[in-house]
Amino acid sequence: MKITKILKSKIFWFVIIIVGIGGTYFFTRGKEIQNIEFSVAKKGNVVQEVDVTGKIKPAENIDLSFEKSGKVVFVGFKVNDKISAGQIIMRLNDAEILAQYNQSLASVESAKALALQYEASLDSQRAKLNEIKGGSRPEDITVKRTELENAKQTLSNYYNEVKSKLQYAYNLTGEAVKVKTSAMFYGSKAAGFKLSYSTCDSDAQSKAENYRLTSETEFEIWLTEINQTDTASQTSLDSALLTSKTHLAIFQTFLEALTTTLTVGCNITNSSLDGYRTNVTTSRSNIVTALDTILTQQNYISSQKITAQKTEDELNLKLAGSTLEAIASQEAVVKQAEANLKSQTAQIKYAQANVQNLLAQMSKNVMLAPMSGIVTKIDPKVGEIIVANTPLVSIISEAEFEIEANVAEVDIAKIKINDAAKVTLDAYGEDVLFPAHVRMQDQAEVMIEGVPTYKVTLQFDQKDEKIKSGMTANITITTAKRENIIVVPQRAIITKGAEKIVKILAEDDLANQKNAIQEIKVAVGLKGSDGNIEILDGVKEGDKVITFMNSK
Repeated sequence: MKITKILKSKIFWFVIIIVGIGGTYFFTRGKEIQNIEFSVAKKGNVVQEVDVTGKIKPAENIDLSFEKSGKVVFVGFKVNDKISAGQIIMRLNDAEILAQYNQSLASVESAKALALQYEASLDSQRAKLNEIKGGSRPEDITVKRTELENAKQTLSNYYNEVKSKLQYAYNLTGEAVKVKTSAMFYGSKAAGFKLSYSTCDSDAQSKAENYRLTSETEFEIWLTEINQTDTASQTSLDSALLTSKTHLAIFQTFLEALTTTLTVGCNITNSSLDGYRTNVTTSRSNIVTALDTILTQQNYISSQKITAQKTEDELNLKLAGSTLEAIASQEAVVKQAEANLKSQTAQIKYAQANVQNLLAQMSKNVMLAPMSGIVTKIDPKVGEIIVANTPLVSIISEAEFEIEANVAEVDIAKIKINDAAKVTLDAYGEDVLFPAHVRMQDQAEVMIEGVPTYKVTLQFDQKDEKIKSGMTANITITTAKRENIIVVPQRAIITKGAEKIVKILAEDDLANQKNAIQEIKVAVGLKGSDGNIEILDGVKEGDKVITFMNSK
């Protein structure tokens, strides 16, 4: 499209010539000519592809083993089964690590909560320092005394709740240990307790029976402690909360041993024990609830003690006045509060690292299929103990051949496992396509002519007699696709600092050249291999986006 603007005296004439979509505009003012090319924003698809060249080689056979020894609790396949990449083949018992993992998660949350307290304390101490330096007013002292009374009363209320919380935890635990598991044992405290069902884990059975007997004594001791707790003594109440956690830990150990008797190899498929399993699961949940009740009350008390002490310190500082010694003392308190926060921040990082470490350990108890194929060997059965680094499972690819290609580091981040690919072979030309998909990619780089590359392995989707080992493969991997979205040419995007903009040709305002071209900030998405780019925001369908502009 060409527009010519000719200035003659005080009269402007406009002549519009339609050349076609994505045409060219010319603006003329005196001797100045501006050439503009544009493209109309439209709905379309954007496909991101990576083109590489590779070599065909025979399909891979993989032997799998665990890095650590353990008891097999799940086997999901048998010989000659088809398997897909990522499916779980086998799992080792990870109950102990799982318990540690849950405890570590709780430690992270506890550390974060304490860090928030330290942060609030630091803010308070800094405010207090500023207040000391500014001096204290009588009304401020009165307000602070009221705050201290309220803080002490709140602390007293928390202590008044302790005995009822202890009784609640005791009752909840009694239902879990005595009621829910009553049908699983026979016997008495005097004669001892025995399991009412058979199990092949004699160690777990012995622990469960011994801890059931121990539980009876623990309940008696715990109830006596609760009844003898001096509700007028905060020290006595603190001690009762602390010893309650010790009792609950013993009940937890009992239920863990009982769970093991129900989940060993000889019992795991016994559906007649499902009712017991449900009861034990409920019991363990009750113990967690009881423990949470105790911990929550302890946290309330601990937090309120800090609040009361902080308020009392603030009052004392106000009463002491703004002496140099008071200011120096408060500055020291601020520094200590800063150190506490810094130390707790480090503790959070340590706790988070422990969580990640346990996650890594748990992942070593799960064997995943690294590729799709056929299971040709699977040795252990549920309940067996396996030795670390012993080949247990073998998988062979369903395809007879696969492709190895080296992908440059600039493209490797785009490629994912199972991405679809189109393959042509030099021997048969570009018209013969062989569908494939990405099966695996190496994590370690390979230097080729000074450029880091990463080996990617692709598997053909279908067997084909035309495919031979050693053939050169031309591969187009589809890494991403967006459909029915606004697309414009990539060359229309202009980067200004951290922003992306396009220039829009406002055809309705061509009489005023100053407003005919507008700059619009846009948000962009996927870049297509065809030179187009996805527009997320800023441009609508039908907008004329400038792709070239030249001034003379």
